[in-house]
Amino acid sequence: FWDILAVEFKRALRYGNPLSCLMIDIDLFKSINDLGTHAFGDYCLSEIGHMIRSPLRAMDLAARYGGEEFAVVLPSTDYSGAKTISEKIREKIESRLFKSKGFAMNLTVSIGVSSMPEDKADRYNNLVEIADQALYAAKMQGRNRVCLYRDIRLKDKEAKLGREKVAEIGFKLFNIMDGVKRDYIEATKNLIQSVEFKEKYRQNHSLRVSRLAARLAERLNLNQEQIDSITYAALLHDLGRVAISPKILSKKGKLTEEEYDLVKEHPAFGAQIIQPIRYLQEEFHCILHHHEWYNGSGYPQGLTGEDIPLGARILSLADAFDAMSSQRPYRQALSQDEIRNEFLASSGVQFDPNLTPIMLNMIEEEAFSNA
Repeated sequence: FWDILAVEFKRALRYGNPLSCLMIDIDLFKSINDLGTHAFGDYCLSEIGHMIRSPLRAMDLAARYGGEEFAVVLPSTDYSGAKTISEKIREKIESRLFKSKGFAMNLTVSIGVSSMPEDKADRYNNLVEIADQALYAAKMQGRNRVCLYRDIRLKDKEAKLGREKVAEIGFKLFNIMDGVKRDYIEATKNLIQSVEFKEKYRQNHSLRVSRLAARLAERLNLNQEQIDSITYAALLHDLGRVAISPKILSKKGKLTEEEYDLVKEHPAFGAQIIQPIRYLQEEFHCILHHHEWYNGSGYPQGLTGEDIPLGARILSLADAFDAMSSQRPYRQALSQDEIRNEFLASSGVQFDPNLTPIMLNMIEEEAFSNA
């Protein structure tokens, strides 16, 4: 890639021809591996590579530039032509449903574009650097879009916001997004209650788990942003159960292996529901992994120890406490002594052995009730 770009850069300077560079990044690629498998992620990378090449000419070059990032060199192509090609690539990927071995997902890409001679590039690597800046701007503007460095340059020239002004605007935007997030969570409570209404024994389960998870997070002296994120994740952690038949969820007898396998899908279902919501990405990982076990025998990915996100380890304890202290179709609520023994037996197996004593202290102090 670099060798060919260097040659094309020299040729463009010598003959006065335009030369454009595209930087292409798959949006939210980590969630692709989290929701599917690494094999599915590899499949998506391969397919997108083919889709990027399809509208290009023989003289153009497409390259894998990084993990989920691609680069394209377009000789004798100005901004207008580069934008046209970029939009073709973006629209082609956006309209495709990626399907392989039981997984299906819609994907998008963000694209940054640079072009000389409009962009004053002293060296060939400058074209990549400024295309990368345009890519970053495309991400910041909401992803799934093409951004030209020329537009950034013009906006910067017109705006000339000082550092203090930028910080002030950033703070205001943070407050706006935080308010949007809180409003979303409040609105979602109604949906959660409707899901839990179908399982009589689980009514208000998510609210109780949310309060308990928040108290655990406070005991660990986490900052307020982390506490809020864990609280929200706990409130949303069972959203995926909406995809499972109420007959299975309310079954009094032992579940069949097939039924249990379906129930185990609910963390992935819940994560898939919130995956498109950009301001819930921390909660996404907490919800996806709240049934992982400390010894690696949990699901959906069999993570072990501290590879499991801290929020998910906290949520696991809070969820288990509420389950054990509540009546279920297949058993009565456990006593405080029985709950304590269950936690002790499962410390280091299902639960984080460093967090379990904190949970036990909270039980002994009677800091929470099931009411």
